[in-house]
Amino acid sequence: MIGNHLAQHRELSLLAIGLACHIQSLPTGARSDIKTLTARFDEGSTRIAAALRELEAHGHLRRELHRTPTGRIVTRTVSCNQPGAARPSHAHPEPATPPPPPPFRAPADPPAEWHRMRNCDGCDRGFRAPESRSRCPDCLAAASNGHAPS
Repeated sequence: MIGNHLAQHRELSLLAIGLACHIQSLPTGARSDIKTLTARFDEGSTRIAAALRELEAHGHLRRELHRTPTGRIVTRTVSCNQPGAARPSHAHPEPATPPPPPPFRAPADPPAEWHRMRNCDGCDRGFRAPESRSRCPDCLAAASNGHAPS
């Protein structure tokens, strides 16, 4: 049952009120994320995300982070029929611990010699090479095969 405190809320937009009513009508465990709601309604993801933030700011829903058995962290959206009411003590989620940082890798060594970018005299493409070379590898290969550079 949708209460008047939600249906007649003066600070919520019509979209936020409508989304809250829809979310409260869903069975427990049904998805109510932005992608699912965007697929269901004509409003775009930006408007739906803004309405969900509006509901969250006014206490009509909350988002909780949970770690799956595989270690992934997912967000669970919980609809609150009576915002401001005390939550039962068993409803407090365990704080999600962040995943461990990736192993340290030393940065790769820079190239032994760094050549400036230059244009090929044969095809005008940019390439890196010593000052003594005036043609790119493609033009050098074409010249060695007896073909004209492309």
